[in-house]
Formats: sequence, structure tokens, C-alpha cells
Amino acid sequence: MEPGTFVCLLDEVQDPQNLGAIIRNAVCFGCAGVILPKWRSAGLTPAVMKASSGALAHCPVAEISNLGVAIERLKEKGFTVYGADASESARPLEGLALRHPAALVLGSEHDGIKPTLKKACDELVHITQKSRIQSLNVASASAVFFHAFSRFDIIRR
Repeated sequence: MEPGTFVCLLDEVQDPQNLGAIIRNAVCFGCAGVILPKWRSAGLTPAVMKASSGALAHCPVAEISNLGVAIERLKEKGFTVYGADASESARPLEGLALRHPAALVLGSEHDGIKPTLKKACDELVHITQKSRIQSLNVASASAVFFHAFSRFDIIRR
């Protein structure tokens, strides 16, 4: 993959509107593809196509059995895996020295990323917010992360 490449893994994003919006954001910001679990996730339905405003037709999407295995395979291929985590213990997205190729794991609407997947990530990152609202909706957060991932200076391995 070329420098600047990034992919997204979605951990149990179940709302078709969110999935469609994430796919639309992925296409808009040059994400190379989206990986989601076959179970406990919104499927690739007409509702997702509609919510993506047709972007689903332009985005490679893989439905797989195990995101943990996918993370292992991505690491074997040289990807750095970042996990989106709203906690203050995660590194701020601003100023992050992003390593490409990169993979971003986004968690479910209610629970975030499962603990086992968090442990598999190379680094946890958060979006710095200026209010007391706990976190952004996963689709909104994806736009912020994808924009940042598409613009960060690249550190080659």
C-alpha cells in the first residue's frame, strides 16, 4: 500500500445510519477500506447504502469473523493500529506522530472498543474536546479521525 494508507475496523457498530455515515466519511477522506465483524454489527443493507449516500459503492468493505485476528494480520503487514478511546489515558489526537500504514479501530455506540481489542492496539488515541460532553457519536468521531489520518505528516517505518 502507498504511504498515507489507512483502514478502519469497526467493533460492533450496530446502527445502520452510523455505519452508512462512517462509510461515507471513509470515502470522503481516502480511507482504503472498512473491516467489520459478521456478527453484532449492522449489515450491508439498503439502509446502510442510503445512509452512505451511495458511498458504499465506492468503499471496499470486508465482513470477517474475528477483528482480533484482523488486527494481528494488519500488524504482520506493517500497519500501526490505533484505537479510538474517549478516556483521558489515551493520547490526544492532536500532535500524534502517526505511522503509516495505519489502522483505526472505532468502537460501538454504547460500549466503545472491547477490552481485548484495546489491548491489541498499538496506541489508544482520543479527540480533545472543549466541553463536558463525554464523547462524540461514532460517526461524527470517524469524520474527525479520518480527516486527521488523511492529513498527518507521515512517519515511515
